[in-house]
Amino acid sequence: MVDPNKSSDPVPEVSESGDKLTIMNRSKIYHVSKKFICSSIPYFEKMFCCDLLEGKENTVQLDLDEHSFDCVLNWIHSDSVQIEIENVIALFDVADYLMLNDLSKDCYSYFHANFTIEHLPIVIPQVTKTSKLINSGSLNTFICRHFLKIVKTSIFLKYPVETVEYICKLDLMISSEYQVLEAINDWIKFKADDRKDCLLRLLKCIRWCYAGTDISLKIMVIPYIATIQDINEILCSPGNCKLGCASNRTNQCLLVSIQETEDLILSIRVLQSHSWLPVGNFNFDDSMSLEFVHGENVSDILYDCGTKGVRIDWEAKKFCWLNFYSDDSYYLQINKLIVCNQIASSTILYLKDNFGGCVDDPFIELFHLRLFPTSRRRHIEDGAWAHEWAEDFDFCVKSPKCHGAVKISVENDERLLLESDGKFIVVGKSKDKHFYALFQVRHLEWYKMKYYVDYDERTFIATVLGSNIFILTQKLRFIQFNYETNVYKKTAPFRDSELEFVDLIITSQQDNNKILLVHKSSGKIHYFNIDSQTWTETSIKYRKPDQIDSNDCIMTSTTVFLPLDKINHCFKPKFSSLNL
Repeated sequence: MVDPNKSSDPVPEVSESGDKLTIMNRSKIYHVSKKFICSSIPYFEKMFCCDLLEGKENTVQLDLDEHSFDCVLNWIHSDSVQIEIENVIALFDVADYLMLNDLSKDCYSYFHANFTIEHLPIVIPQVTKTSKLINSGSLNTFICRHFLKIVKTSIFLKYPVETVEYICKLDLMISSEYQVLEAINDWIKFKADDRKDCLLRLLKCIRWCYAGTDISLKIMVIPYIATIQDINEILCSPGNCKLGCASNRTNQCLLVSIQETEDLILSIRVLQSHSWLPVGNFNFDDSMSLEFVHGENVSDILYDCGTKGVRIDWEAKKFCWLNFYSDDSYYLQINKLIVCNQIASSTILYLKDNFGGCVDDPFIELFHLRLFPTSRRRHIEDGAWAHEWAEDFDFCVKSPKCHGAVKISVENDERLLLESDGKFIVVGKSKDKHFYALFQVRHLEWYKMKYYVDYDERTFIATVLGSNIFILTQKLRFIQFNYETNVYKKTAPFRDSELEFVDLIITSQQDNNKILLVHKSSGKIHYFNIDSQTWTETSIKYRKPDQIDSNDCIMTSTTVFLPLDKINHCFKPKFSSLNL
């Protein structure tokens, strides 16, 4: 077993007669006991026990990381080695090459137990396309998927410019290039005097050809940008590209449907050009790793309003269910790696039922804080959690202007944990039938799924798009609320329809500002356009009219960011030419 707390000692030289082995590794030479090293390192045992040319010699030449090889020699002589983030990637490669399975496992466990986004400036220079503990493809996939969360942390603001530049050049999973511009601007402002000269360098990371009007109309009002004399050198367009904009990274937001066709077999389809196109069948594999930082061919799909999830390996055509309930569950890992370092203060809005609606359908007239008539929102600073979690799991908001606390009981509540634009938001309904919303969610307790009611037992479903919360109640009444402007609206667009609440899935499409209502039984979709405030029913269907088997129904459908290059090759040959 490796002891990460002990430091490395000098490697002893062994030169017994007839037992001397010389190892030449890059610029270093070692003299060791052949018998001992063969009994300690399987690579050498295999070399000298087989009929290999090297086995007839007393000299071996290697090309391994020098520091890591020193650590291995210290390990076999003292049974201890110091593992740190700074050396764990190279050490794993060397241990793997030398067939030291125990040391490899220790490196793997150490990395996944200790890695956070704080270590990105250290890890990025170490990874390559072929490094085995984590390669550049896997690390980039992690960064791209969680970019919007990473840039909202205090850690991101402290990254060196090289790390920020590396991140902003990746195929980030974003809905607008303006989100990259905002991240760059926040980083510059954190130390404006020292970083202003880095701005032009970082602005070259934006893919201006695909920026559109959402960025061109705002760019000159951002501090420091209007003062750049050479700004026109990097502002390009599809017909006049100056920076070699690789691809439109805002096209990675797709609507997928998942159907359980047989026991432990999932059929996945992607909505493309008003048709559900099959990606393929995926077989269950419980041996898949559940580590949060996963392989580059893997995607995590969260569904049922964030209460369930599945990990998909697009290349191997296999899947496993995400873990939501143990001490190292998906949400707890994301909290530890990223969210706990986000810097925005939290706000809570209490939604009170003054409408007189049914018990299972509490309509509201306003979102407001109970006991705070002069303010509809309350910011929760990090030091204001004095009575945060009581034994009955009540949530208390301390107010410096009010005696006592605003107390919202969340025992037996219905709650959803939703993600939008890099923020997690809790939308819940208390046991006294009142809605509340908490955003931005950082505290660890909100990431424990044991406090969330099973999706099938809900009386409402919800989704978030930007700063807008959308709720569909059991009686198919539609509530929309902007938690930044406090603009509120309620409608009943499906009052006379034959839709059934249990047959519906609600999700959002960030790239076109729409809400989607999907019928599980048919695959048909209703679109809600936020700008025009209108619903449109599509003719899209998931199955043929004569299919009536309940097993043909969609298990779930959700909008997710997926790397298109990993999905294209999964399509059947007749779909291979589609530009997905």
